[in-house]
Amino acid sequence: MNYEGHIQELFARAYIRSAMRRGGKALRLRNWEKLVPEAFTRAAEKEAFLSSMEDLAQQGILRLGWSHRRKRDKLLWAELQDPQKLFANLGKPQPEVLDDKLRNVANQLETRARTEGLATVERFFGSLSRYPGYLEQLLDIRDIEDIYTLLAHQDRPLDRFPIRSLSVQLYRDSKRLESLLELIKPLAKKLKQDDLLSDLPRRSFPVAWIVGSLQLRSGHRVILEGGNSYSPMGLSLELLQGATDLEIQSARGQQGFINILSIENKESFFSLPRMGLPFDGFVYTNGWPNSAVRQILDLLHKGGYNLYHAGDLDIEGLAILEYLHETYGTSPFGMDLVTFERYRAFGRPLLNAEIRSHRFEIYISRLAPDLKTLAQEIVKSRIGIEQEIIDYRDYVLG
Repeated sequence: MNYEGHIQELFARAYIRSAMRRGGKALRLRNWEKLVPEAFTRAAEKEAFLSSMEDLAQQGILRLGWSHRRKRDKLLWAELQDPQKLFANLGKPQPEVLDDKLRNVANQLETRARTEGLATVERFFGSLSRYPGYLEQLLDIRDIEDIYTLLAHQDRPLDRFPIRSLSVQLYRDSKRLESLLELIKPLAKKLKQDDLLSDLPRRSFPVAWIVGSLQLRSGHRVILEGGNSYSPMGLSLELLQGATDLEIQSARGQQGFINILSIENKESFFSLPRMGLPFDGFVYTNGWPNSAVRQILDLLHKGGYNLYHAGDLDIEGLAILEYLHETYGTSPFGMDLVTFERYRAFGRPLLNAEIRSHRFEIYISRLAPDLKTLAQEIVKSRIGIEQEIIDYRDYVLG
């Protein structure tokens, strides 16, 4: 087997972020037994590998270091000498050349946007052309041109179209816009152009479900008034974005004594408002709260309501509770060790991925002592309690 291509690919990938590219030391790779383990399985493979190394050295692409002056006893390292020839051999443009091309295209589109009076687009491509990192690691020329096509149409009512229909209109490809949006979102953050994201088309349309007699206002203007103590009502993010106040009306007492319960799971959300629990409103989080749910909880928190949460007794459920506690001052309802023990026999076994998820570690580490004890028991027993099996009728507020 000829290992030249594989060796050169390893150097090409390492070169992209290396000090050598920035004018520093030559790129040197070691531990070839780990980098190319298949080359050390048999004597014949090792011979082929060393021959490939020596061929690359003869071409002036690499310099080799051996454990002793006598060659072929053990290869300690290989050092890149000629990046230009390396990328030419691979049939790839050198990263520096590609980066320059991308910046030139971004400059041209900045000028074009200025000429067409598209200030937001001009600002975006100006920031892109001056981005201090390596552009070729973020996008290619087609991406840049397609982003311009999208942003240049932002002043037109194209957001009325379904995203795949819009994609066909702009790119003659029903999936292109979806992949492009996944590229634009992190790119806009890197360029500190987050305001751009609010005007982009989307496929996600967050809705928050709430139960309660409510009045939603923007300043003194009433946006929505209605609802009752039993029937869920869906509020879209678009409706909520301009709201400044959310009032939950109740006969229980003054606003400071009104209790709101957020609920993790749908079945429980549709059932609990009919159980006569000590709450005046209910919000469905659907697991981790989406942007519409967060908007509602933020309005309720600012309004001074007492917020509680009921969810699954597992690691993710406790992580959601801790997030809500840290963000909105939410207290647990029916989420304690006593409840866990009461329903332990009806729990479900947890998978390793559920117990050891790095996503939740930061929240679990900040739990209050009693909840941390519950988390430890969940991990130890490898059992989780689904919220839907819990009967909340006997629970009282702490």
